Amino acid sequence: MPRTRVSCHTFNANLGKGKGKTDYDKWLVPTRSDDSREYADEEPPDIYAIGFQEVLPLHWALVGLSGSVLDKHDVGIKQAIESYNEITNLPDNKPGREDYTLMAKHIMGTIALLVYTRDETITNKVRDVRVSSAGTGYVYMANKGGVAVRLTVDEADEGERKSGEAVYTFVNCHLAAHDHKIKQRNDDWKNVISRCVFTPGQPSRHFTPPRPRSPFSGSQPLQIYDSSYLFVMGDLNYRLSQTTPRPLSIKQIGSQIHFELPKLFEHDQLNQEKEAGRTMHHLLEGEIDFKPSYKYKVNTADTYKDFSKRIPGWCDRVLYATWADDGAGDGTVRKKKGATKTKEARIDLYRSIMAFTNSDHKPVVSIISLPRHPHRPHEPLRLAHSPPFGVDGSWRIKQIIGTLFDRIVGLLWCGVVFIGFGKDRVGLVNIIILGYLHYRYGLDPRTWSK
Repeated sequence: MPRTRVSCHTFNANLGKGKGKTDYDKWLVPTRSDDSREYADEEPPDIYAIGFQEVLPLHWALVGLSGSVLDKHDVGIKQAIESYNEITNLPDNKPGREDYTLMAKHIMGTIALLVYTRDETITNKVRDVRVSSAGTGYVYMANKGGVAVRLTVDEADEGERKSGEAVYTFVNCHLAAHDHKIKQRNDDWKNVISRCVFTPGQPSRHFTPPRPRSPFSGSQPLQIYDSSYLFVMGDLNYRLSQTTPRPLSIKQIGSQIHFELPKLFEHDQLNQEKEAGRTMHHLLEGEIDFKPSYKYKVNTADTYKDFSKRIPGWCDRVLYATWADDGAGDGTVRKKKGATKTKEARIDLYRSIMAFTNSDHKPVVSIISLPRHPHRPHEPLRLAHSPPFGVDGSWRIKQIIGTLFDRIVGLLWCGVVFIGFGKDRVGLVNIIILGYLHYRYGLDPRTWSK
């Protein structure tokens, strides 16, 4: 039985400010490196999970006007992934287009996640699709947080050999910014775990399984760790530490970022916090041999902004856990093509896409070949580790409060932008001027010049 291949992608789109077109082919059907024309010598991925952060201006997102932006990305994504065989032109792949089906298209604020399955291998086996989200911004707003999609899939059925069901959970996060807010990022992750939960009332609006089967045996919600396979991607916003494991100057960053990446990676905040058991619990990651994905000058391929203003970092990451992991979460990395046992996940590709220039982030892709599913027809496979945090009993009310504040702040912000002719700062100045004129001269504009 062949391995299931999952292709995870993350991109901070810089609030849609970039003027260039999104080159979906380079990102979703990537070569082994920017300078290579060689593709992975495998069939097309069975599942695509594509996460965006800052996918549109925040004020539009907060009032819920994200549909047209996401629809546009959906069209571009489908065109790219269904052209996999034509783009790669690999001799072993069948001619013509691949067919993929959208399982879910879920957005909260500017954080979006789209999941597609390959019709030839997965789509007809899907029995349930659920979505969830958790805002971790101020008063639970959606400027930060996570969105998730959960697929329940019947695995191989080869005559008398049935291997049971598998649950694939995908989470796209945008955690707190700024290099010193490490604890806030850890807290954001904790809140995603405890409040991004799945319930019977949250099915996907984009796909109805032909033979649906509910994963719920009662009213108790399911968490992201209640899975066979868990994938976490996004702008996790962890930067470089200038204090641990040793002092790191701006000058040293400038040198090591070009010539000593392994030494620089020792200062990666995410890896340090993960090893200490404070974030991304029990998750594994491929070996990082690409430059920090943030912060670049827009419209440049490899020019960073001034390090004295913003510390760079490997902000954009893809991590995972599977039912077969041993000792997951101890800082272990999986080298590309390093797995020889069928029980280990294999990293086929983990890299950034430097050719993208319309954002201060570079997109990141990780293609992971999963362990072969064992013969357990009546025993569902789950991660070995329990969720590190339980369900927040107030998750529903916090979600309602966050959505309410999203709409209020979004509407006020849209009003400011309108008064400023498309610029929020100009709008604030105009409001101050109008307020002063009203205070000084009264309501009648005809008196203002007197």
